[in-house]
Amino acid sequence: TQFGYLSTMQVELDALGVDVKIQSINKIDAESGTDSLTEDMNLPMVQDTDAADVWTDWGAAWRDVYVVDTDNLHIGTYNLTEYDLGDPDNYETLKAMFVDAAESAR
Repeated sequence: TQFGYLSTMQVELDALGVDVKIQSINKIDAESGTDSLTEDMNLPMVQDTDAADVWTDWGAAWRDVYVVDTDNLHIGTYNLTEYDLGDPDNYETLKAMFVDAAESAR
């Protein structure tokens, strides 16, 4: 799954010494799939709430990956429906986005 690829990517980034933390935010009303989701990945996940309403505030689409800097400012978005991480080129593109974000924070 895409989450498995992201988990692998996190391990690779850690091994490279890249200071990036991949996390997921579960959409409001999508809680029913949380149990199966967490079986496929080894990444932190938080549940969006009506109070935070991150999905609406960010204009998120399903399977969007938001790359943010250390101040939580949006750098880029990569949609995993459009760009499946099973394609090595897509995988390397997203990984490069994370590396670039980490390097710009130095």
